[in-house]
This record gives sequence, C-alpha cells and structure tokens, in this order.
Amino acid sequence: MNKEATLARSEAGERIAGDILNAIRHGKLRPGDRLQGEGELSRMYDGSVYNVRKAIQRLKKDKVLHSIPKVGVFISGEQGRYAVRAGKHEEEKVVLHFQTGNTPDFLQDFWKNVLEAYSERFHFVRIQFDPRMDIDPSDLPDIRECSSPFQQYQLGEMSLLDLSEAAGSSLKLLTGKTAEFIHTADLLLFNRELLAKKKFPPPSYRTFAGQLEYLEEVLSSLESAGLEIPGTNQQPLFRMSECFFRMFEDICGSMNVSGFVGKYIELTRRATGLWKKYTISRPKRAMENLRKFLDGQTPFYFGNASSWPVSHRRGSEFPVEVHPFLMTDDTLQLRSIPLTISAATEVPVEAIRLVELLQSDPIQRQYAATGGAFPISLENCDVLPYMKEDPFLKSAYRSGRRFFFHSKEEQYIGMNIINVELWDCILFGKDVEKALENALNLSRLYLKTRLDRRTREKMELSADLYK
Repeated sequence: MNKEATLARSEAGERIAGDILNAIRHGKLRPGDRLQGEGELSRMYDGSVYNVRKAIQRLKKDKVLHSIPKVGVFISGEQGRYAVRAGKHEEEKVVLHFQTGNTPDFLQDFWKNVLEAYSERFHFVRIQFDPRMDIDPSDLPDIRECSSPFQQYQLGEMSLLDLSEAAGSSLKLLTGKTAEFIHTADLLLFNRELLAKKKFPPPSYRTFAGQLEYLEEVLSSLESAGLEIPGTNQQPLFRMSECFFRMFEDICGSMNVSGFVGKYIELTRRATGLWKKYTISRPKRAMENLRKFLDGQTPFYFGNASSWPVSHRRGSEFPVEVHPFLMTDDTLQLRSIPLTISAATEVPVEAIRLVELLQSDPIQRQYAATGGAFPISLENCDVLPYMKEDPFLKSAYRSGRRFFFHSKEEQYIGMNIINVELWDCILFGKDVEKALENALNLSRLYLKTRLDRRTREKMELSADLYK
C-alpha cells in the first residue's frame, strides 16, 4: 500500500474517532451506552469497517471506550479521559484507573459519592471509573474492587502491590496484597406472613443441625400446602466453611483416596443432603427463584447479603425478613470482597488513599445501608436494615468467620472442582463417595499440570539466557 493510501486511512480513522468524541462531549452518547456495531458505524460515518476498527482501537487506548466480551463496545464511565475533560487543567491531573464490576442500579449513587469525596480531598487526581468485571491484560487498572469473594485471582498472573508496607497507615488487610472492603454472607430470606398462614413458626435456629431440622419440617409440607420448593443463589462449597482449607491441605499432601473419602464423607453428606433430597436449584436461576419468593409462591429464599437490596427494589406485598444461614461449623461465614492494587501502578500513594477512603466509616456505612453487604466493623452494622430485625444476626456476625481464597489454586479447586462435584450430588444424584474421589483425583491432576507448566516455563527461560 502506498503512503498516500495509508495516510488517507489514518485520517479516516481519526475523523471517525473525532465524531464519536464529539457525540460524547455533547451528551449524545453517555457513559454506559453501547456503541453500534462496526458495520452500522461504517455506514453512519461513510467509511470502511477497517477505519471504524482503527477508531475504536484508538478510543479504547485512550480509555474512552471499553469492550465487554460477547456483549459489545461501551462508552467508559463518567471519569473517562475525554468524556469529562474540562480543559488543560483537567489534562494535567494524575489519573487513577479504578475498576469494579459491582455496579447495579442501586449502587450508582454510592460510587458517585465515592468519586466526589475523593476529588474533594485530592484535587490533583482524576479517577478514571471503569465499571467492568472482566480484565483486559493490555489495560490493567491501578486499583480493583474484586466484585465477589472469588474473583481476586481472575487477575491472572498480574502481580499485586505489597500493601503490608503501608500497614502503618489505617489500612485493614486480608493478606499482604489484599485489603478488606466489604463482606457478603449467606442469609435465609423468609415470609413471616406466609409461614404463619401455614402454621409454621419463623426461623429461630442457632446451630446447623437446628437449621436442617427446621427446614426439613417446613419443606416436607410445602407440596401439600400448595407451595413451591424455595430456590437459591448459594454455593454448596461455602457450607463446608473452614473444612475446605483442611481438604485443600490433604489434597496437596499424600493422603490416599480411601483416607480422603473416609475423612470427609459425613461432612459432605451434611452439606448436601437436604438440598439433594429436595433438588434445590442452581444459582443460575437465582432471579427466577427470587421472583417466586417475592410473589408469595414459597416461604423462603436461600440468598445472601446482596439479595436484600435486590428484593426491596423488586418489591413484594409482604415484609422481607432475614435470618443467618449457618455453615456446618455453626457459624455465619463472612466472605471477603477485597481491593487490590497493581504492582505496576505509577500512582501507588493515590491508590492507597482511595483504599483508605473505601475503608472509612462514612463510606462503609453508606455501602451497608444501600448495598446490604456487611461492613468491616461491627460498629457500622447498625445501619443494615435487616440487622435490627434479628438480634441473633448481630451475635452471628460478631462470631462469624472470614472466608477468603489465599491462592489461585485454592480458588480453582474450590469453585471449579469441589463445588461442581457437590452440585452433581445435589442435582444429579451422584454418589458422595464417588464425588469425593473425583474431587481428589481431578484436583491433583490440576496441581500437577500447573506445576509441570511452571517447570517448563522456567526451563525455557533458562534456555533463552544461554542462547
């Protein structure tokens, strides 16, 4: 291709990029809007698909656009590099790239308040707010709110900043490289009016055994009462609580299959038995199950802290109440949703200051009141709407145990192997003994494969050094 043709293509791409920027500046395109497809854009701007693609790539590089795989290209958040540019002074600000996929409608005002509070204190910093759950390896954020208890290791092999060096500040850490933000926990949502109508008391259990006994009493009578079996968005792995970490140690050790099965078979039966008997459904149908509960078709919903604001936004004809959902060790499990900072960040001080703000009492209380999650400190739990209704919930939180995956291997084996085997027992009648045998063998295969890959990579690196 000659220089003239190359220059023409470059100019066409810049023209399309400029038109998109103008649409953003004038409010025709807003943060969160989905951009039209490449074919439609090429017709709109009278250019080739190639030129449209180049324009989109340029705007992605400049943080104006971002992609969500298999969904589309979107206008980036209100802190995008060009979308809110206010002249030369704005350009000179330090840019802090903050990413979170935790952006339901009821949290929009919360995140807006966080950005405003930070900007008021640090005028020289501009936060580039990135509302995505997926990670783009070519555009890693400075700081990330991991959105769920088991996404912190979806950063791949990205190295994280060691925050223990900043521990002299007020930072509250889970590990040396992860800071606390909020906690979620499994809760039993219930309809007191419907239970009373069917002559059942509200939940008042204090142990896992008492929980099973109460639920069995109610669930066994639902069909004859013309009601449906409740649904869930809970994961069976979490019911095993701290026992999972003992399982992981035995998987990494030399325990044989029969020893492993014998040690954990009764625990696994307790964690799956009731759910297997009534074929309580998968979390992928969580919203459908929640709607049935809110419509009065069943007295319970096996939910978690995020179910509370969703249920109130959806609305019901009865007051939605909650009771702690206990694990096999009789505790309320608090699953930590952490904050991480990239080791490659060029603004580590600004990132740490944002973590401190997110851990501050006013922000923690605001999130608890609007998002329904448990704050770091018990003192801030009084703003949780459902905490006042159940005195046992406060004591359960006080004695609750924090659950946190310490490594990528723990996260993968827990969620992708053991949790799947537990679901196979619940939904497809798989024998518990066979499930445990599979869990041990598949986990060791995974660990061996990862070890082999690391060894191979080290050998290739060493070979490169001596070429």
